[in-house]
Amino acid sequence: MISTYAGNLALTTLFTDNIHLFVKLHTGDPTIAGTANELLVATDADYVAQAVSFGAASALSVANDAAVAFTADAAATAYTITHISIHDTTLTHCHAVMQLLAPINMVAGKTVTFAIGDIVETITNIA
Repeated sequence: MISTYAGNLALTTLFTDNIHLFVKLHTGDPTIAGTANELLVATDADYVAQAVSFGAASALSVANDAAVAFTADAAATAYTITHISIHDTTLTHCHAVMQLLAPINMVAGKTVTFAIGDIVETITNIA
């Protein structure tokens, strides 16, 4: 097992110190690479990955420290968000993949907001 100090250091390096991270939405399992089932612009013309920032790591966990919002285009086809992924500024290097606790049904013009503390990444030590 890694120590709490080392785990917090890893999370800080990947999330808190990296000021150019973005959230992507997925309509199905994005796989560990974070590349599958990303919401398509053909489904929602306004879709673009949104910037996200994280607070200090503590107790092997880190969470977003500002709200992140996505608004569906007024002409968007209905869709369901099941996962999100966190990527660096190139949008190609995935830092984390997360399944939502409950799917979010989106319709034209709807806004979904991930409030402060909603996006959490945790290191779990397995004994």
